[in-house]
Amino acid sequence: MEWFKEWAKPAVVIVAIGLIANCQNHRFDAIDSRLKTIDDRTFEMNTRLSRIEGNLGITVNVPNNETLTTGIVK
Repeated sequence: MEWFKEWAKPAVVIVAIGLIANCQNHRFDAIDSRLKTIDDRTFEMNTRLSRIEGNLGITVNVPNNETLTTGIVK
C-alpha cells in the first residue's frame, strides 16, 4: 500500500494539470470562435459600407491608408 501512496500523488497532479489544460483549451476555442464571428461581421459591414459609398460615389480612406473608390453598382 505504501507504493500506492507514492504513485498516487504524482498521478493526481498530472490528472489535475490535464483537466486545467483541457478547460483552458475549451476557453481559448470559445474566444477564438467569438473573434471569428466579430471578424466575419466586420467584413460584412465593411462590404455593405463599400457598396453604399460606391453608390454615392464617395472615396473612402481605409485604416491601412489606402483609398478605395468604387463605381456605381447598377
